[in-house]
Amino acid sequence: MRASLLLGDGTFVSGLAHGTPSERIAELVFNTAMSGYEEVLSDPSYAGQFVLFTASHIGNTGITEFDLESKIMAAEAFLCKDFSVIADNHRSRKGLETFLRDSGKCAVSGIDTRMLALKLRSLGCLKAILSTEDHDPESLRGKLEASGDISSKDLVSQMRSFSYHRPRMSGSQTEGLRFTSQFASAGRAKFRIVAIDCGMKRGIVDDLEACGLEVHCVGPNASLLEIEAIRPDGLFISNGPGCPKQLAGSTRILQLIRELSARMPAFGICLGHQLIALAYGGDTQKLSFGHHAVNHPVKSMVALAGIPAGTVMMTSQNHNYHVVEESISECFEVTHRHMNDSTVAGMMHRSKPVFSVQFHPECNPGPQDAKSLFGIFVNMLEEKRHAGQN
Repeated sequence: MRASLLLGDGTFVSGLAHGTPSERIAELVFNTAMSGYEEVLSDPSYAGQFVLFTASHIGNTGITEFDLESKIMAAEAFLCKDFSVIADNHRSRKGLETFLRDSGKCAVSGIDTRMLALKLRSLGCLKAILSTEDHDPESLRGKLEASGDISSKDLVSQMRSFSYHRPRMSGSQTEGLRFTSQFASAGRAKFRIVAIDCGMKRGIVDDLEACGLEVHCVGPNASLLEIEAIRPDGLFISNGPGCPKQLAGSTRILQLIRELSARMPAFGICLGHQLIALAYGGDTQKLSFGHHAVNHPVKSMVALAGIPAGTVMMTSQNHNYHVVEESISECFEVTHRHMNDSTVAGMMHRSKPVFSVQFHPECNPGPQDAKSLFGIFVNMLEEKRHAGQN
């Protein structure tokens, strides 16, 4: 089966299609991770995007549900140089081709991924159309030009119902694979938090629970009455797809962040980081080609969670937007900075227990350098409780 791809700049390529015959329009981004394609493809933050893998070989480890970050393949499609139809991994339960068919999604192999990655690096993210049915460049161009602005789409509502799902594992299956929760399984959660789910990765829930937190998820349009009924000790704002300003303008999430973070500690990751900035009067802007990989260096600007100032961590990142530093300098101190482009990678409110990071400390996939940052949120919750008792 053939697949054709037309980019917004007119670039046209064809390759071998895998999975479900389809025609989709999305934003093309590149990911430079050398492993972890299961977590990447199932990350809800990739909704509305085609993922171009720069790693040359995709599919060789197959698919296991234990590594998925949501119930489905969230990315609209993916592109790679070589597609492995054979999964050589004892943990695999299905091949990547089957996963694509089950998800109703498509992939394309046999294309010049280096050329496409260099183009995106030069021109920035490009809207593209992928089709297994239409191979006429002019016809595809017409469909692409007639499609709407991707940044205006409500991708969060599309992904929320597929979030935070992973089958339970036996002790032998968890050994050496995940940092599992000793508190949640024993019913000994230290704190109860409300998580505003914008398309949350399962790995984030795992790590919050592993810190002894009882996680209650609500949507970005939840009412204060609904949240107060949970009686949370803290607030978490999750990652998710799309433009933060679109979500802010179509839901009550900024109001929730402002009101709740005035009463309790708050922690945000990725989109949650951007939303916290907007809630406090800050601004966000779109990056040229985004940060999508597990090898992004971030520098700690202050000492936090036992990590000295000046420490460089390798981090997992997946975002197209960033917080404008000048817009938050009055309220927030920059705690982490992206070393490739100096953008804000973390911030702490100057007078309130509000902390957020642009990268993914749950690191699924990725190095575990930033794992300890979940402890900052726990420390905030403990300090709040201690202050209340006194």
